[in-house]
Amino acid sequence: MTFRLTKNHRLQNSQDFGRVFEQTDLKVSTPSMLVLARNTSKCCARLGLVISKKNVGCAVARNRIKRLCREAFRLNTQRLPKMDLVFLAKSGINSQENHEITTMINKLINQLITKILPAQKT
Repeated sequence: MTFRLTKNHRLQNSQDFGRVFEQTDLKVSTPSMLVLARNTSKCCARLGLVISKKNVGCAVARNRIKRLCREAFRLNTQRLPKMDLVFLAKSGINSQENHEITTMINKLINQLITKILPAQKT
């Protein structure tokens, strides 16, 4: 079992992002982050990040949040079915510590998985 995050695990272009925004199957959120999910027929779960300058002004902070999102996704990739995920940061996320952001992202992924499992059984 490999935990690498390759190019195949990322949403590559605006069309990929657009499909998720237009045809969202599931949404989970906290006051600081929103996750949109869409089922796909691609090889594996794929990640897209929208961390805007408007919500997180400092480039260092945006990169920190992206890094934490990628790491949490990488560790949970094996648990996720084939779907495209887009993580959207909301204002106020910048004031949180790394461990708080990581816990929040893991909580969102767990909520997403629990919403998916009952839907797959029917």
